[in-house]
Amino acid sequence: MASAKNFRQTVAKFGPLQGMPLSILGGLLPQFHIEPDYKEMTRQRYRLKPSIRFDKDTFTALACTEHREEQPSHLTILDSAVCRQKCTPVFHSPCITYCPAGVYECIHEVVKPANPSNCLHCKTCQRKCPFDNIRWTCPEPNGGPKYKTM
Repeated sequence: MASAKNFRQTVAKFGPLQGMPLSILGGLLPQFHIEPDYKEMTRQRYRLKPSIRFDKDTFTALACTEHREEQPSHLTILDSAVCRQKCTPVFHSPCITYCPAGVYECIHEVVKPANPSNCLHCKTCQRKCPFDNIRWTCPEPNGGPKYKTM
């Protein structure tokens, strides 16, 4: 993992033609100071819309998720103050939008994993959180999506 640590940043900084060779020789070059992702992110409208409309309930139903409804949540928001003070004013709580199963909801102006039994185990919430404030842990065994229709 250490050998590919700065691959994306090098390609993003210099472009694919110069960035690929530089990333290969990256061990010989000085390390670049890289800003955290949330400082470089900007809000943009998603312009590529699919021709067929799907809703989050359809995605969840097609995945055939099976969880005990009363099992403890395997999704944790580490610091709700970060969501309330940093993420919501700047990005308008993106975890509500990008979760394909609609797990996250805003309850009394606080973002919470309200439906963890719908989770598709895609870990998108942990990867896409701009402030790295969500943790996905392995849930109880014998549960999760079955993906029969794929």
